[in-house]
Amino acid sequence: MFRLQQILALKYLDYSLDEIEQYLEQDGSDFKASLEKQYELLLQKQQHIQHVVATMERVSTIVQDNHTLDPELIMTMIHSIQHEGEVKKWFSEVLPDAFVQSMFERGVSMEPEIMIAFNDLFLISKQGLLPNDPLVQECARSLKQLIDQLLGQPLEELGMSEMGKKLIGVELPSHIQPELINYLFEALRHLILKEGEER
Repeated sequence: MFRLQQILALKYLDYSLDEIEQYLEQDGSDFKASLEKQYELLLQKQQHIQHVVATMERVSTIVQDNHTLDPELIMTMIHSIQHEGEVKKWFSEVLPDAFVQSMFERGVSMEPEIMIAFNDLFLISKQGLLPNDPLVQECARSLKQLIDQLLGQPLEELGMSEMGKKLIGVELPSHIQPELINYLFEALRHLILKEGEER
């Protein structure tokens, strides 16, 4: 019974079966160090679970009223949130920290609108419509307005600024779908050129 109580106590502390076996085979002199290590591992697990819960809350907020969101795009969104720190770091390497911080703060509040606009464009791209198609251009216009708001300046002005020049040619993070990004860039390029001609 004592051995069973030991096993149950260690299982409660989230020790794996292999770790329990190792503990039972030794004299217990390293148990204090083992407890400290297990405590650190549990804190890491707690942080991970908190991050996953926060991710699910953000995703749920976006998808709750939008049953037409493409599952592939939802998975991309989860992956993006999961790697948000890396993306922030990536932006910080080419843009001023204050700009990046401001952009990410605006981005969280605008996330539902941006994802819906991305979804519309994503669904249209799957239909095979060209980036200069009027329907694609209408979606691109909605998305561009959100991007302008996110950046705090028109996208075309960013392209001509020092920050925009730094972004040109920089490799995007690997989790971003290149086909969708290329399609988006092409649709926005057509839109900006058309709007420039109309001025």
